Amino acid sequence: MDGPETVRGSRQVAPPPGRSSAWQIGRSAIPSMIDQAASSLTNYAVLFAALHSLDVEGVGAFTLAYTSALVGVSLVRALAIEPLVIRFTGADAERGKKAAADAIGSSLAIGLAGSAVLLGAAGLSSGVAASVLAGLAPVLPVILVQDAWRWYLVAVGRAWAATLNDGVCLVTTVGVSVAVLVSGRISGPGGLLVCWTLGLGVGAVLGIFQSGVIPHLLHARAWVRDNKDLGGRLAGEKGVASVGPQLALMLVGVLVSIEAVGEIGAALTVLAPVTTATSSIALFAVPEAVKLREYPRALKRLAAVMSIGTVAVTASYAACVMFGPAWIGGLLAGDNWAAARAIFVPVAVWVGATGARQGPSASLRAMERGRTLVRLAAMAAGLVLAGSAAGSVIGGTSGAVWGFATAGLLALAAMWWALLRVLAFLRSAEPAAR
Repeated sequence: MDGPETVRGSRQVAPPPGRSSAWQIGRSAIPSMIDQAASSLTNYAVLFAALHSLDVEGVGAFTLAYTSALVGVSLVRALAIEPLVIRFTGADAERGKKAAADAIGSSLAIGLAGSAVLLGAAGLSSGVAASVLAGLAPVLPVILVQDAWRWYLVAVGRAWAATLNDGVCLVTTVGVSVAVLVSGRISGPGGLLVCWTLGLGVGAVLGIFQSGVIPHLLHARAWVRDNKDLGGRLAGEKGVASVGPQLALMLVGVLVSIEAVGEIGAALTVLAPVTTATSSIALFAVPEAVKLREYPRALKRLAAVMSIGTVAVTASYAACVMFGPAWIGGLLAGDNWAAARAIFVPVAVWVGATGARQGPSASLRAMERGRTLVRLAAMAAGLVLAGSAAGSVIGGTSGAVWGFATAGLLALAAMWWALLRVLAFLRSAEPAAR
């Protein structure tokens, strides 16, 4: 367990919350969920256009670029933006804006450096690979900056402004994609990446006017250096957390079959609405947890509300899909729903358990328990690898997904155990502090 750490940002400590905090959490969640839905739909729109306009090779190349960009967003967000949210939520306006300029400037600087690398690689490549690398180069800095504005606006209590930003990105991306597809002037994965860049670019520019903040590129190195104790660990956690499930799916492909991976993918696709909803938790839960980190009981209650709410939403949605009309699953998975239905329950358990970790994770983030989060991510990765491998050998596809589900539940239990230990330590220190 991490020891006591200094919290930066000159926060203004709020009074202890009352019993109405669950209602307040629900009110805070609504704009964040709408914002996450708009953000996800923006990404899905360009992916949908790729699936309906490119050949198999083009779809494969675009998917690689698309997933690489999203992984990059997750890592850079943890490195540069989450320290801003954790350390400067509640800070006075002047300090908060200065920190935001440095943090978002760091995201932009990392994106521009990545773009230079991608353009160099494109110059050494040819054909579809060159087109994808060149098309991804402008996407990277734009998507990083636009994502940074989302998090900053929510952190300063302007979640509806973040929703507006993502809504504008959605409308622009869809409009540009439709215009391009109808005109036929731009084809191939590179052309669709340009559409994605234009759509997100509007949001990146709009964020400057919404926030009154101009990113400081020259302060990027100093920001990353000053916050590497937290940002580096959070980025490490994100990296480990994303690698574990991917390696587990590869194991299933080797030990069972590629078709088994396809069935799991189909089940995950049907659960995409739940994944989108639970993803919004981190967007508003971390700022809320930061406001409560002086009050262990309230922090525990916040995490519990998040976990219980996630499980309830996942269970309700899964029940509707399983026991409702067959067209619900078919709408999202097509002809693959028949195979996905047989493994849908354990996959839903896995998704629900993974989403339920967002609550305690937000509380640990608020208390800057970076080392704890990295250890928990490594443990979760080990569990999912062991569970999927053992399940694949014992029971094929069904065994593999129950291995995923078991690993998810154990990882959730470990996350809660770690949070309760930290909160117990804080409560025991309260009398001494007084």
